[in-house]
Amino acid sequence: MLWSTSNVGIEVVALGAASLSYYGAVRLRGTRAVHQLVVALFSTTFLINIWESMGQISEISSEILQSWKGMDGGAMWFKKYLKSLQSIRVYIGSFFYADREIKLTILSILLNQTSSLLLSIPQ
Repeated sequence: MLWSTSNVGIEVVALGAASLSYYGAVRLRGTRAVHQLVVALFSTTFLINIWESMGQISEISSEILQSWKGMDGGAMWFKKYLKSLQSIRVYIGSFFYADREIKLTILSILLNQTSSLLLSIPQ
């Protein structure tokens, strides 16, 4: 398995850190706000880069399988072998796998969590 369940904790912590840092960047003043913004941008960049790499694994694997299926001829054993193959996917626990759109999902989660914090906690 390319992605173990224990690594989901790293994602949750990074999402939480980014959300709280965006909240701090809006609510705090001066250098603390700048510091919080830098931490939030670092966490967001980390998450997007990691998940983009994992999504590319699935996409490239699917493209390779499609190119193999488009080849003419070949031995009968290779055709049977090709039918049995699945694309390589990076699973997140037993929930879902990383695909190309995971970046938008991460940004949506960050926006949702940060806006909820800003609306629910008075200044």
